[in-house]
Amino acid sequence: MTIADGINGLYEAAGSLAIWLNVRAILRDKQIKGIHIAPMIFFTSWSFWNLYYYPHLQQWLSFAGGVSIVAANTVWTGLALYFGRKKSAREIVNTWPAIETVYPAEHIEHLWINGVEYVPKSGMPEKS
Repeated sequence: MTIADGINGLYEAAGSLAIWLNVRAILRDKQIKGIHIAPMIFFTSWSFWNLYYYPHLQQWLSFAGGVSIVAANTVWTGLALYFGRKKSAREIVNTWPAIETVYPAEHIEHLWINGVEYVPKSGMPEKS
């Protein structure tokens, strides 16, 4: 072990803790906003590379921190891909209770989502 390995290992471990906080936030919020996935995919791939690279250099503390950061990056990226997927119009329509709290169904005649017209399932008065 060298001083450089110890310092780098601490940075890897601290980075891992920060990413685990982001994992917790995604799990709590069930969504991601304002984030582009490409940088995280890059840094996840880099963290996998480090699992090969650190042992090659015999930097075992960096490797230990790297194992944790690989796990955190992989979980975060998977959750971001899952919660960041585009919702279909059908999934949005299935959230009518949330929409009806803002716009009660009796006031909604038509709802257009991605060029498709949807009418609320309940609460719509019949037109005569």
